[in-house]
Amino acid sequence: MDSHGYSALHLSAAKGYLEIVKGWSRWTQRRPAWPQSARVVTERDETALHLCVGSNRLSLIEEIGRDDDNEMVNHKDCEGNTLLHIAVAKKLIEIIKFLLTIPGLEINAMNKNGFTALDTSNKVPEIWETLKLNLFSEMLEF
Repeated sequence: MDSHGYSALHLSAAKGYLEIVKGWSRWTQRRPAWPQSARVVTERDETALHLCVGSNRLSLIEEIGRDDDNEMVNHKDCEGNTLLHIAVAKKLIEIIKFLLTIPGLEINAMNKNGFTALDTSNKVPEIWETLKLNLFSEMLEF
């Protein structure tokens, strides 16, 4: 860990080092350290997945977030933003679409300002439509 709380996984995720992350995940999958080390947060309460989204690293998100881990995909940073909040704010359509395929993703999670990702998506029609369609399909499954 460095002085900002970044682990080797955080730095690899932020820099886009897919092969390093793949090798690390293969090595740690056989050990109980994988789930715990993937949950390590920075001083801003960001997981490696937050850094991947913030850096637009879809292939890394797919590698790290491949497990159905609701706690990881719904984790909030120091501002209360989930992965979906960050992806919407940065207008990362492909990442948004991937995140919406993860079972247990809390699409209505609110950040510290009281906004959901859907609330902040109104300015971008493609994002609004993607989130709205996903929300409606969830409601129909009830």
